[in-house]
Amino acid sequence: NKAIEVVIGFFNALSARRIDGIDRAFDLFEKLEPRLNLLGRHQRSAELELAYLSEISGNYARAREEFRLLDAQSGPFDPSNRTSVRARLYHADMLVMDGEFVEGSRALLEAYESVGPRDPFDWAELVRHRAHAFRFSFAFQQAENLYLQAIAAAADSPSLLGKLQTNL
Repeated sequence: NKAIEVVIGFFNALSARRIDGIDRAFDLFEKLEPRLNLLGRHQRSAELELAYLSEISGNYARAREEFRLLDAQSGPFDPSNRTSVRARLYHADMLVMDGEFVEGSRALLEAYESVGPRDPFDWAELVRHRAHAFRFSFAFQQAENLYLQAIAAAADSPSLLGKLQTNL
C-alpha cells in the first residue's frame, strides 16, 4: 500500500533528523514530497517539518514562503490544532527575523492568548518567540517579563527551560 510506504517514510525522515542530521532528513522529506497527500490530514505536519528543515539548513527564502503559505492555509487560527500552532509560530518567527517585529509580535500574541494555559509548552514557546521580538527591538524589560512568564509555565520541560534561560 502506497500510503503505508509514505507513513513509514515520514517516520524515517523524522528519525533521521535526530540520528543522521538535517541533510539526511531533508533528502528523505524531499523524496516524499510528491506523495505527501497520501498522509491525509497529516500532510500539513510533514510540509511543516520540511519547511522547518529548510530554515535550520539555512534556506530562509524557501522556509519563509512555506511558513507563510502553511499559516495562511490554516484559515482561522485553531489553538487546539498543533500544526496550526506551529505554522503560526514559525511564520511569526520568520517575520521577526526579517525585522517585521510588530507584525510578528502581534501574530504571536494572538496565538498565545488563544492557546492559553491548557497547553503550557506551546504557550511558553509562543511567548518565548514574542519575547525575541521585544529583545531584538531593544525593549529589554518587556522581553525579560515575557521570558520569565514562559519560564514559569515551562517548569516541567528541561529542554524548553534551557532555551528560555539562554534567551534571558
